[in-house]
Amino acid sequence: MDPTAALYQQALLNLTLTLAKYNVDGIQLDSFPHGRVPICYDKDHDHPIGGGNWCFHGWQDILIRIRNEARKINTNFVLTSEGIAEVYLPYLDGFNEETINTISPDFFKSAFTDLSKISFIPLWHTVYHEFSVAYGVNISLHSIHITQTNNSSLTFYLRAIGMHAMQGIIPNAWVSSSTFLTFSPELNTYFQKVALSLKTYGKDFIRFGEILRPPKINVPMIQSGWVYQLPGSGFSYPPFTFPSVISSAWLSTDGRIAYFFTNVANRTIDFDFTIDLTSESVPNETRALYEIRDGSIHSLGIYNGFLKIIKLTIAPREILMLLLAPLNEDPTVTTKAVEMGGKISP
Repeated sequence: MDPTAALYQQALLNLTLTLAKYNVDGIQLDSFPHGRVPICYDKDHDHPIGGGNWCFHGWQDILIRIRNEARKINTNFVLTSEGIAEVYLPYLDGFNEETINTISPDFFKSAFTDLSKISFIPLWHTVYHEFSVAYGVNISLHSIHITQTNNSSLTFYLRAIGMHAMQGIIPNAWVSSSTFLTFSPELNTYFQKVALSLKTYGKDFIRFGEILRPPKINVPMIQSGWVYQLPGSGFSYPPFTFPSVISSAWLSTDGRIAYFFTNVANRTIDFDFTIDLTSESVPNETRALYEIRDGSIHSLGIYNGFLKIIKLTIAPREILMLLLAPLNEDPTVTTKAVEMGGKISP
């Protein structure tokens, strides 16, 4: 569809405003912006024949109109997309992050002979985390994806939920059955734990902070099982290996630093972690050091600006946060402000 066409723009606007009148808080434009718009040679359209930047300007116009008009009806309205592109950052409130758990090393088998050399880095979230809000996709809490292959998919989805927590992506799931609590209590519990961390004690860092260099840790590698028909794409993925402990580091807007770790293995993992602020673009000064485990906090003493090696133990599906805060700060941590009592309907 030609995004500059008045008929298309008005139809999209009318549909959105109707939803806003029914108290819908947001919409996702599917297949945008990664969906291709064919080169247009229609002389009756109000753009140059062939290619050019007219497609972007058409979308720019309609995105601004949709958001402005919808917020006159519902001030909480948000406009999101399936995927993202730099040029649309000013006109969207968020986007659907599809790559977090829809790509395995096997995806590149036609280009690489040694798949063990493939590593994924959160490039977009490192560069643009402060300017865009991402939410996840394709974490299916449904019996068919967990039980079809004797729980082989479980590790894959646990990794996906953990990646959300470490990269500051709002967790999202496809819940296809009201009985998923019975089929996958591990996924359900971990999903809620991740959502709670992003909403409370991790919010200033993972949601609204600036990402730092990831922690360097040596942990065992684990292997996913076969993934049965990934929701959305329908693909089935062969097993691949990845670290048992996923981690990230963040700088809050007020200068505090936090290191996050989460264990997606089915056993307790022990590892050493070295704090060294000399390698970061932050002041290397004396700070109080705290440990927060799933929201519970206790002091680990003082970081005095020199290398500090900490021996850590993390249980399965636990979220561990190391906080470096000013010496005179009271680092109160709470998870009580959030009610995790949502209902699921079949």
